[in-house]
Amino acid sequence: MGTLAKVIAMVRSIQGQIDDQLSRIASFKSSNAENINRVQAALTGGARGHDRKMSAALSQAEEQLSQTETALVAASESLAVVASI
Repeated sequence: MGTLAKVIAMVRSIQGQIDDQLSRIASFKSSNAENINRVQAALTGGARGHDRKMSAALSQAEEQLSQTETALVAASESLAVVASI
């Protein structure tokens, strides 16, 4: 296998890993949204504000995962360009 073929194979492998991570992130975001709703329903109005803290932490995690998704999609698109050379 030539060097270019090895590079293309490696790029496709990385793209597969990115697709796998994107799938995992989507799954986590779905369950995270459910968790946010559960926390809000079960703990709303606590005197110590634990419900707000937990909701904020879960929301922050979701926001960061959305940023990660955006970066992974951009990386995958760049890899697709490389693979098409």
